Parts: sequence; C-alpha cells; structure tokens
Amino acid sequence: MRARLCSPQWSGVVRALGEELATELSDDELRRLMHRVGVRFASAHPLADARTLTAMAAAANALWAQMEWGRCMIDEQPDGIAIRHCLAPTALVFPDAAWPDGFLEGVYARWFVDAGMPAELAVSALPAESIDVRRFRVARAQPGSP
Repeated sequence: MRARLCSPQWSGVVRALGEELATELSDDELRRLMHRVGVRFASAHPLADARTLTAMAAAANALWAQMEWGRCMIDEQPDGIAIRHCLAPTALVFPDAAWPDGFLEGVYARWFVDAGMPAELAVSALPAESIDVRRFRVARAQPGSP
C-alpha cells in the first residue's frame, strides 16, 4: 500500500519542489505555507453535512479514498479533539520532515471552521506517531499559531 502513496509521475516533481522551497524558507515558514495551501484545498473541497465528528470523518474519508490520500480518524478526547491521518502521500516523499503536516493541518482547520469551530480553538499538528500516522489536535489556540 505504501508504494502507491505517491504516484511515480509526481513523486520526483513533488520532492524537487519541496527541496527547493526548503532551501528558500525556514521549516516554520514552509509549514505556514503548506497550512495556507491546505486551507485553499479544503475551501475547494468542502465536506457535506459535517455537523458531528462521525459525519466529518466519514465525509473526509470519502474524499481521501477518492484521492488515495489515506484515511482519518477523529475522536473526542478529554482535552480536545484528536485527529489521526494515516497514509498521507507527503509522508512517503518527505519522511523526515514535519513541515508537510502543515497541509493537513490547514485542511482540517478549514473543515472545522466550516463546521462551526469557535474562534478560540485551532487545529495544530503534533509530532507524528509514525511515518504512516500523522497527528493533529483541536484545542484552545496557542499564541502564534496560523
């Protein structure tokens, strides 16, 4: 399954683009850029009827499956909402970089805003569980978050 995460026709182009951007931007600047790209992507791909976490995960997974971008699990936790995204293609292309998670952070942030997330909350990337599992959290916004 992992071998199919990024099409051979795109993996070299995406890797070269990421490497070039990384020479011009700091990791934080690159993460913020990817966050904005994710917001733009989510704006173009809104989730239908995402009024509950179950509905949001189902709608997101329908889109991710169509795109072969893995799948997500969204769960309520005592201190916020946990999002685990499995098998994102960017993890294969950039296995040792944290900045590509900015894309998914931006996607989920926009989807949660569209679903009515209060302004004092934010989606933040957490350290990855593994190369195959990227983690995010919805909780009170930290100063300086995008």
